Amino acid sequence: MLNLCIERLAPKQRQLFVLRELHGSSNEEICKDMGISMTNAGVMLYRARMSLRQCLELNWFGQTREKETR
Repeated sequence: MLNLCIERLAPKQRQLFVLRELHGSSNEEICKDMGISMTNAGVMLYRARMSLRQCLELNWFGQTREKETR
């Protein structure tokens, strides 16, 4: 489910999230490679995390809660 939620991110958000959180690249490296400012990277990463959180809550964790209440 995590991979599916990551795939649903906007392309630049997905690229930034994968580079930072999965590959462990530094912010400086990412900004240079993507041609974005540190501020923009921070905003994009925040939005990616919030989108992932929502997707996971609805599609993964939400299913567990439904099954527990039945």
